This record gives sequence, structure tokens and C-alpha cells, in this order.
Amino acid sequence: MLVGTAGVGKTGLVLQAAHLLAEAGEDVLFLPADALAGKAADARGELGIGAGVLEVLLAWRGPGRGTLIIDGLDITKLSEPSRWLLELVRGLAGSRWRI
Repeated sequence: MLVGTAGVGKTGLVLQAAHLLAEAGEDVLFLPADALAGKAADARGELGIGAGVLEVLLAWRGPGRGTLIIDGLDITKLSEPSRWLLELVRGLAGSRWRI
């Protein structure tokens, strides 16, 4: 988890790390938290996917580890509608995905 004051470059740093991981052959998924805020169904619509994010990630086959980066998670404040993100994290435990 990376925290800091707004505007200090957290997103840029994480995008650089994502690029390096992808260059090394790792699957990387970068999602802005504002696309995930709200209910899980809202996120599916925002992302244009027919299945849930957890189902998509678990079905995503790859040769090795994958990394899911959620940028700006603090904006959701994990309010009641966004609590599904906790289930996403729990559901990915033990899978090829790290968060």
C-alpha cells in the first residue's frame, strides 16, 4: 500500500512499477478506484465487462503471477457500496494475483 499527500507522484510511481512488471512478462491490471466505487454491478458497467471483477481475474489464465493495482482506493473510503472491494481482495487470496 502506498499512501501520501495528493499530488506527490504516487500514481506515476505505481504506473512505472506496472510498466516494469509488464515488461518482465507479468500480467498487470491497473484500475482507478473511481471506476470501482459503488456496487460491484456499477464497476462491471464502468469497466464494460459482463462478469464480476473477481470472476474475470480468477478466469484470467497466464503463465505466472499477476498484479492488480487499485489506484486512489482512499476515495472510496470503503463506504458500504464499495465494500465489495474487500470481498475482491479476499477472493483473490491464494490465486495468482497479488494486490
